[in-house]
Amino acid sequence: MFLVWFLFSSLHGVNAQTSKPEILSPRLAALQQGITKDRSGALSLFWEEVAGHAPLIEPYPADNRLVLLTYIWRGSQSSSVGVMGDVPIDSSYGLQRLEDTDVWFRTERIPKDARFGYLLCDNLKGCAKDPLNPKWWNAIGRSVVELPDAPSEPWITVNSAVPQGRLTMQKLDSKILGEERPIAVYTPSGFAKGNGPYNLLIVFDGQGYGIDKNSPIPTPTILDNLISHVEISPTVAILVSNIDQQHRNRDLACYTPFSDFLAKELVPWAASSYQAGAEPSRTVVAGSSLGGLAAGCAGFRHPEVFGNVLSQSGTYAYSPDSAVGENSYFLSESNWLAQEISLRGRVPLRFYLSIGRLEGGAASSGLLENRRLRDVLTASGVQVTYHEYTGSHDALTWRDSIADGLIVLLGSQRFENLR
Repeated sequence: MFLVWFLFSSLHGVNAQTSKPEILSPRLAALQQGITKDRSGALSLFWEEVAGHAPLIEPYPADNRLVLLTYIWRGSQSSSVGVMGDVPIDSSYGLQRLEDTDVWFRTERIPKDARFGYLLCDNLKGCAKDPLNPKWWNAIGRSVVELPDAPSEPWITVNSAVPQGRLTMQKLDSKILGEERPIAVYTPSGFAKGNGPYNLLIVFDGQGYGIDKNSPIPTPTILDNLISHVEISPTVAILVSNIDQQHRNRDLACYTPFSDFLAKELVPWAASSYQAGAEPSRTVVAGSSLGGLAAGCAGFRHPEVFGNVLSQSGTYAYSPDSAVGENSYFLSESNWLAQEISLRGRVPLRFYLSIGRLEGGAASSGLLENRRLRDVLTASGVQVTYHEYTGSHDALTWRDSIADGLIVLLGSQRFENLR
């Protein structure tokens, strides 16, 4: 709600304009010329052309790594219009009106490998999906842009020719946490204890990582595809559910009892029940956002259990002092994990860090903090693979990077070389 309030506050008064805005888009420049000759005909043709084809994507001659992306909105003279999302990433977010027409627009120069979501906001109509863009994803509730060089997504789609694993819901009583924890266990096709040992993947925010069919990140499908294509060897996965938001905020903020629960109860249970997790080099702890932080903290505290950390857009600005109060930002240093690793030195871990270049707004420090952690890991002699995507702080990026991270950390070729 704050973002919407800020958006409309920053757009106050951005309506009918007395001066002509700068036109970067060739199509809008042509429209501007056309309305001087045949206003009605030019506008009618323009709206017909852009229906189903927004935002406009046009070449940027000054740099072939970028494209001109133009948001389009059909609004009234009294409208104030803006974008809610990660592009643009500056503070204004406002669309401009093309002279006295009903065309509102904003043009950005962005990398041509971007994939991200957005909403368009009109002070008279509220925030909504882009009616001119047919790409809409319910899982994140936003319109979607996929540019020509956006990474392919070969692992996220169910393939009838690929053997499917099994997902079972279970509950595990934790003495360390003093509560019963809901989990889901994925076992690969052909699973049998006698066929082990298996890799073990533990991933947080299970509700978003494949517990139900509408999860934005289909981890079971991703694992089915990776295993079938021999990108990784057979893997058991445990999707750790959140009891509620309060428990999530507690558990994933580097909570020591939660790390101990994972290392001392969950992994031994997986080793006994599924013959998975006995070897740290074949055990991965993974998560996104606050879950990425939790994965890093669990690996740091228990490298004898977790040999691999897969972190997606990890919230490494975290500091234990962050609960001091509203002014704690001025009283504590961020990236506690980087500080601890620099003090301890080399930790027997392998990290896969991924972060979106478009993670703006409140998450603007995320990119810098992930780069900082990467540099500290490297300087401390810890193995780290680092990947920046032209994407956002959401599942549009994470559903790709979890597969990439698993290939790096559990790739079949790596284990063949170790035998």
